[in-house]
Amino acid sequence: MTWTLTVVRQRVAQALLVLAFLHVPLQALAVWRRGVDDLSPVGFCLALALSALLTYRRFGVAIVTRLVISLVLIGQVSMLVFSFAGHPWQPDIHMYYFAILALLAGFCDWRPIIMGALLTALHHLILQYVLPAAVFYQGGSLWRVLLHAVIVVVETGFLATFAVIMARMFAMNEAGLLRAQEIAERERATSEREKRLAEELGLRATALREIVAGFRGQMEQAMAVLDRSAEAMKGESRALTGTSDQARQQTAFVSDAAAETMQGIDQLSAASNELAASINEIGRNVSQSAAGSKGAADLARRASGEIENLARSSESVGAVVEIIRNIAAQTSMLALNATIEAARAGEMGRGFAVVASEVKSLSAQTARATDEVSGQIGAMQEVSQRSLKAIRDIVDAIGEVEHVADAIAFSVHEQGRATSEIAHQVRLSFEGARRSAGAVGSFETMTARTHDAAEQLQQTADALATQAQGIRREVAAFCGRVAAA
Repeated sequence: MTWTLTVVRQRVAQALLVLAFLHVPLQALAVWRRGVDDLSPVGFCLALALSALLTYRRFGVAIVTRLVISLVLIGQVSMLVFSFAGHPWQPDIHMYYFAILALLAGFCDWRPIIMGALLTALHHLILQYVLPAAVFYQGGSLWRVLLHAVIVVVETGFLATFAVIMARMFAMNEAGLLRAQEIAERERATSEREKRLAEELGLRATALREIVAGFRGQMEQAMAVLDRSAEAMKGESRALTGTSDQARQQTAFVSDAAAETMQGIDQLSAASNELAASINEIGRNVSQSAAGSKGAADLARRASGEIENLARSSESVGAVVEIIRNIAAQTSMLALNATIEAARAGEMGRGFAVVASEVKSLSAQTARATDEVSGQIGAMQEVSQRSLKAIRDIVDAIGEVEHVADAIAFSVHEQGRATSEIAHQVRLSFEGARRSAGAVGSFETMTARTHDAAEQLQQTADALATQAQGIRREVAAFCGRVAAA
């Protein structure tokens, strides 16, 4: 088994867990020797040990487990010191703190050591003021706490440095081990490849001799096939020459027909372009007409709104006139009452009667004027209603015209799209015809080249027959040399 840093920490954690559980009977023995009936220190030690075990089961040797074990061990030692309160051995139990810090260095991690030192310092400092007897025999002093703190700091510094060095050494060892394993694996793979290569070379040599043995017969058959192929190539080249001559004549006819087709398509393209331009002009005119109809409809709608506002204003004026009529009627009643009171007053109320008569006359005139205004407002409302109805009829008519104009514009647009598509297709046809003409020209050139190639093929077939004889001789010589080797 390889002792990596993780393995070492696992072994140290297991050993310290065993020590934590051994502290439980040790705590019980200390309580029993002192003759104390309080077993809470024993229960506290057991709870700490169980918490460390559960943390180890949950997290393994992670940093949280190492810190919890440090906390548990320092806490258990503190309980032992407390259990020996008032006993001459209490100062001696303090040395167990230093032993625990040294044991924590086995984790090769400075953090549990620092945590144990901090817990020890806090324990001594706090209990020095809260419960001195729980820390030092026959009481303590700040100087004793400081002395212990200095010793703990010195030990912690050395142990933390040792832990860091050990962790780095383990890391370097693991890295070297990995490199050694990689090198050994590469050497093993190289050895296996060399072994397989040697076996393959032996098999290939045997297979090569067998291949050469069959190669001679196969080449003889291939040379016979090559001779027959050369003769067939000569016949095919003669047939190809005749076919290329016929293709050259047909290509000339096709070239003339393609030229006539391109001329007709060119004329059709010009006509379709003119038709598209005319339809586009019609579309623009219809769009302008539709825009004018929409503008007239908007104006009519705004006029309708203004007339509706006028009608509402006339209604408001009618309401005001009605209020004035009511005021005039009330004024007339007041004038009548004033006249009656003046008559009762006799000579003294004569002037007041004249004023009341004038007020009554004015209220009557106001009532007549109000009636005339009310009649004029009624006539104005009637005219407004007729105007509003007429304008709404105009808006409806313009809406129908606008709808028809939109329909016409849509139809013209669709016709324009169709015409554009026709023009596009004509252009594509023209392009296709032009390419066809080019292809015909290329085909004519290829036909000429085919004729030349047929003649070259005839020459190649003759040369191939000659080379086949030479290859037959070379193969025979090669097979003889391989068999001799």
